[in-house]
Amino acid sequence: MNKKLLFLLLKQCGIRPSEPLASNPASKMQQFCHIIKHCRMPITGYASFEQAQVCQGGVDTSQLHADLESAICKGLYFAGEIVDVDGICGGYNLQWAWSSGYVAGRAAADII
Repeated sequence: MNKKLLFLLLKQCGIRPSEPLASNPASKMQQFCHIIKHCRMPITGYASFEQAQVCQGGVDTSQLHADLESAICKGLYFAGEIVDVDGICGGYNLQWAWSSGYVAGRAAADII
């Protein structure tokens, strides 16, 4: 989640970003989960094509094996934009989505 949006939602629940979430009462955590699940953001406009970038970030590739399995949680695979892979525009993200989906899907199917 975008950090600016996260801070806004935390503020709505009275949760300070500087404190661990676990230190908050269950009622605040339930309110936070409710707000996230039911958050609606109507689109009111858009910027120019030159500014049409969404964000960076995701699962760190150093935490993944070559078959895109998590190095932390066996049997959990990642693909596409959830992985922190950035490149220039021009269809490369689509190629990454297809290629990583193929690799992760094949690897996951082999363990079933």
